[in-house]
Amino acid sequence: MLMRICSLILIFGMPAETKVFNYTIFYALGINMAKKTGIQVKAKDIMTRKVVTIEHDSTLENALGVMKKYNVHVLPVMKKNRVVGVVTYEEFIKRRQWPMSTKVEAIMLPPPKVSPDATIEEIAEKMHTTSHRAILVVEGNELKGIVSRRDLVAAVAGIKDYAELPVANIMSHEPLCIQESDTLDRARQLIRSLDETNIPVIDKKGKAVGVIGLKDIADALSRDRTKGKRDWVSKAEPVKIEVKSIMNTPVTVSPDENLRKAIELMKENKISSVLVTDKDKPVGILTAADVVEVLASTVSRPTAYMQITGVDEEDPDTIDAIHHIVTKGLKRIGRFMRPRMINIHVSSIHKTGEVRHYTVALRLNTERNVLYAKNSGWDILACIDEGMRELEKRAKKEKEKILTERKKAGRKSI
Repeated sequence: MLMRICSLILIFGMPAETKVFNYTIFYALGINMAKKTGIQVKAKDIMTRKVVTIEHDSTLENALGVMKKYNVHVLPVMKKNRVVGVVTYEEFIKRRQWPMSTKVEAIMLPPPKVSPDATIEEIAEKMHTTSHRAILVVEGNELKGIVSRRDLVAAVAGIKDYAELPVANIMSHEPLCIQESDTLDRARQLIRSLDETNIPVIDKKGKAVGVIGLKDIADALSRDRTKGKRDWVSKAEPVKIEVKSIMNTPVTVSPDENLRKAIELMKENKISSVLVTDKDKPVGILTAADVVEVLASTVSRPTAYMQITGVDEEDPDTIDAIHHIVTKGLKRIGRFMRPRMINIHVSSIHKTGEVRHYTVALRLNTERNVLYAKNSGWDILACIDEGMRELEKRAKKEKEKILTERKKAGRKSI
């Protein structure tokens, strides 16, 4: 049985970023991404100005209809011409048993906001740390626009240093897939446990045959019972629906393609992710969230973000121990390169009675590159500790590589 998801945003203090003349230096997997600080893309440059909204006293039925009609995942909620919240597909799915006559204000979330002058990197940071798919642009109490993940991704395509990155450097590696014969309920559990919005669908031979996402599930979980009246299906009903009946045709890209090509495919097909395949087998998935994470990791800050998901069933002492292990690991890694953001996802299944078998995936954004590690075992603390030590080894290796290159460059200049 898969765990439910819970995200913890923990902050670990790190020294402020060093400035080099008028450049902020950022490396992604060994690629120098020097970005002039004087050239900035801001919220007001990329935001959607005609924002689709809904009133706070509207029903869930009306809200869902508006979201489907305009193909939006985040819907701002208004009260007396002021933004008071947002509703998302995730909230609909969580409350699928609620009557569709329920008022929107009962499920709305606090609205994530930025000013019109916020940079795309700052928007990405807020989007990443709040897990929202869109950020409202507000000046005073007035809603000026909205910036979605799609808007951010489109902006990245026009910035050479980002756009020319290989897909393999940014994608989420070894994606957990679902079988086309699995049930919709299984897909819903898997998406929640992975904290993802889309997952690949494969056939019995492991070939990529589709993609299923939160929006597909939200659509399938609602149906007409009587003319003009909509309600959620019963909790048992989704189990009968097979994934292959609602999945979408996969849009694929090779690991060697650049980010610009992947973004073009997303834009052409109006999707938020592409499958990365090698000989028709999924080797990764590149999502709009991955692009947002790259942008967010470039923000200059005195602290490094620590995001840990999938630990909601662990006791407080275990969570404290995890924080301690990761904090110590980041300090060790800091001897070789400065950590900026670490994402750790824990998934588990009950293999023997109540004893869980854990899989831990770690992704570390540093000032120079992005490092990955993966580990599994019966002890969650040991898994995370070994994963952090693997990241430390890779950071040390990268540092040694840089020093060697500098020595070679020094000898050539003599």
